[in-house]
Amino acid sequence: MLESIRIENFAIIDNTEINFKKGLTVLTGETGAGKTIIIDAIGLLLGERASLEMIRHGEKKAVIEGVFSFKNNKIKEKLYEFGIECEDKIIILRQLLASGNSTLRVNGTSITLSVLREITKYLIDIHLQHDTHRLIDPSNYIEILDGLDNIDLSNYKLSLEKYKKHIKVYNDLMNSNDEMNRQVDYLKYQLEELMDANLSVIEEEKLNEDEKKYKNFDKIYQNIKDAYTYLYDSNALQNIFSAKEKIAKLTEYSSDFKNSSESLENVYYELEEVINNLNKNLDYLDFNPEKLNMIQTRLNEINRLKRKYGKSVQELEKYLDELKTQINAYENKDESIEKILSKIESSFTNLILEVKNIRNKRMQVARNLESQLTEHLKDLHLEKADFKVLFNEVDLSDKLNSNIFSNDGIDTLDFLISTNTGEPLKPLNKTASGGEISRIMLALKTILLKSQKLSTIIFDEIDSGVSGSVAHSIAKKVKLISKDTQVLLITHLPQVAAVADHHLFVSKHEMNGRTISKSIYLDEKEKIYEISKMLSNEKITNTAIQNAKELLNEYN
Repeated sequence: MLESIRIENFAIIDNTEINFKKGLTVLTGETGAGKTIIIDAIGLLLGERASLEMIRHGEKKAVIEGVFSFKNNKIKEKLYEFGIECEDKIIILRQLLASGNSTLRVNGTSITLSVLREITKYLIDIHLQHDTHRLIDPSNYIEILDGLDNIDLSNYKLSLEKYKKHIKVYNDLMNSNDEMNRQVDYLKYQLEELMDANLSVIEEEKLNEDEKKYKNFDKIYQNIKDAYTYLYDSNALQNIFSAKEKIAKLTEYSSDFKNSSESLENVYYELEEVINNLNKNLDYLDFNPEKLNMIQTRLNEINRLKRKYGKSVQELEKYLDELKTQINAYENKDESIEKILSKIESSFTNLILEVKNIRNKRMQVARNLESQLTEHLKDLHLEKADFKVLFNEVDLSDKLNSNIFSNDGIDTLDFLISTNTGEPLKPLNKTASGGEISRIMLALKTILLKSQKLSTIIFDEIDSGVSGSVAHSIAKKVKLISKDTQVLLITHLPQVAAVADHHLFVSKHEMNGRTISKSIYLDEKEKIYEISKMLSNEKITNTAIQNAKELLNEYN
């Protein structure tokens, strides 16, 4: 659950800290007071993208920090996966800087937004006002259904990728013969050029080394000669040998000199080897301008091919093999087509198994959704509602038709509903009213909570467009949800406000020429006052106060 949030310099909030509680908390207050700003701040902690316009005017940065507790093991698994230490709490910190930079940390560890979303998707669900409109857009139905059971599409996507690769090769082979002949001629030209070049990474490295040696011949020769002079002509070797002999005699009188004698002996032989090698190098070192010219000519040719193809020598060696494969495929078109059709057949068969498996899972989720949603709608004054999930029919006979597969499978859905006895099922987006859509979304969210084991759900006016007995039923449903799940809810309905365990009142004030938003929890007396305003359209009357008391007594 969300335990607390600290907000600094965010929109019209200058500095506030809110400690949240278990159960149902409603947020009320006049429009523009800052209720949605609090929800937006929570959204940023869950991975929503930020805008610099969110930073309070005139300030250099905005800070949002939230403390969350959880029991879902999936969250702990995700934290461990991304190397984040945790016990049973998460502290998320986001700083938005006016300079354009930002800071994002979870339990002190810097992470990316994508990682944050991976972690928090098992933590909280936020329902915003515009989310209700997603319910009447059929393009979202697959996402809604899959979200109820976390249907895994990873194997399907791998199979789809393999199948589409084979389809592409097939389509390329079936291009016009003229185009194919031109392509083969060009590939053959490239193949001949690269084979004649006989490129090798080892050769290139050796040529670069030899060129460097020849271009620095004078320096190499002089340094070897000087080193030889220092070591040989100065009798350094003889002096070390003599010193070694002197120290060796001392070992007769004390073993303390044994290590020194042995060390000098090793130095003597190692130095002798160095001098001999230097002498050999002087004997064999020879500058050959023709050899240098040959090396540079060869390197120029190698560099020309590297520039032409935009590849390194190592990449050109691989490209040479690719050219041979492509040319062979083109020159043996019929055989290649037969082979690729066999691969398409195999990958298509595997793909069909995957999509059928996904459809079977979705149908099972859909049947459960139909049953559960219908039961929840009864609680929301839609007792006669009948809800069905309709799956499209797909022709799977053509193995070359890749258009039937999308990133989500082959399924397209429609949500059908009838809210009155005797009326036929019709598409949800064409028949349901605003109040019905709100209740259907609330029912969906109730099911989502159970399937994903979320610890918190936030509603931004889920009760929009309803009143009277329907508002009463929504209040009861939200209250029921809050028995197992923390609920935060922005509302303008007195029935919903009355059912809350905690009432957070959000208001705005002017201070030092600036507008600021403040949030306070209301006591019992203040709750009565606030609910009476909601009942009487801001006009406080004795009747409104009495009605507010009766409403609170009814729910508590």
